[in-house]
Amino acid sequence: MIDEPSPARITVLDPDARPGGTGSRFTGDGRNLRVAVLVVLVVVLAASVVAVAFAVNAGIGAARQEIAARRAEDQARRRRAVEAAVREDRARAARPPDSPNPAGWITPDDYPMAALRNNEEGTVTITWVVDGDGRVADCKTLRTSGHDSLDRAACDAITRRARYPAAPSGSLPRVFTRRVAWKLPR
Repeated sequence: MIDEPSPARITVLDPDARPGGTGSRFTGDGRNLRVAVLVVLVVVLAASVVAVAFAVNAGIGAARQEIAARRAEDQARRRRAVEAAVREDRARAARPPDSPNPAGWITPDDYPMAALRNNEEGTVTITWVVDGDGRVADCKTLRTSGHDSLDRAACDAITRRARYPAAPSGSLPRVFTRRVAWKLPR
């Protein structure tokens, strides 16, 4: 038998107690911990870049759709304006001259559609010859506006609307000159 001078010692085992060390799961110089943290950071950064790329792509797609919608609206508006102008032009051509006054022979309605679409402006000087019956026999451009459509429109309007009293028989043809300033409607 064993003789013990003192009573027996009771040892209680604590399940949370770890024998020795600092209580860390990582052992060594901490290199594994640094590598693990770097891997997590790289994964989070890559996921962020992908998320930003998707967001930017979605924004660009929406902007492209908005631009396409605006272009379609502009084209439709222009088409309606051209169609309305053509209707007005046809109605105007069907009616008699607006005025026996030379100031009314060329009107804003005579502005050529092609010149309106191309934003063309200019001042043309024209001359025309009136025959014995009081009608324009010939019209020519003396100084161009720089745009054929504007030059032609001035002569066309004068030829269509200009009316003069008949000249006595045997008189010389009459010649007239006029400057026409074509300005875009504002």
